[in-house]
Amino acid sequence: ITVICDCGHPNTTLADTDLSTTIASVDIFMPSAAEATILTGHSDLEKALRILGALAPKIIVKNGAAGAIGLIDGHVRRVPAKPVDVVDTTGAGDSFNAGFVYGLLKGKSLHDTMTLGALNGSISTTDLGGRAVPSEEQLIAEWTKFRS
Repeated sequence: ITVICDCGHPNTTLADTDLSTTIASVDIFMPSAAEATILTGHSDLEKALRILGALAPKIIVKNGAAGAIGLIDGHVRRVPAKPVDVVDTTGAGDSFNAGFVYGLLKGKSLHDTMTLGALNGSISTTDLGGRAVPSEEQLIAEWTKFRS
């Protein structure tokens, strides 16, 4: 079983021992950039990523229009977001998560799962309340175009 944990707008830092223990117990930790910087107390996203990477084996940080950055097996990976006309960012992080998990379930590499997440999250912002989340067929078509 792969355990993936998102983050819920923390009001605490990693100085909270229980929080560090919780993060250390998951396979993939996926905070937003804002959450990662709050947790670590560092505004430098790559530094925050490495601090979190000392706890969990894989860290994926959702970074809005900048895409995502991940620390996977000690290597930093970046994927861009799809440029879109943003209407509403509500649910974009959850949509990222859905695209990411979809990629994992389909056996894609972690880089490809990050790309699927970034695409799904980007597209979800083109209508109110995340209503623009693509179908599986639309997501795969976008992913295929994005990769070429």
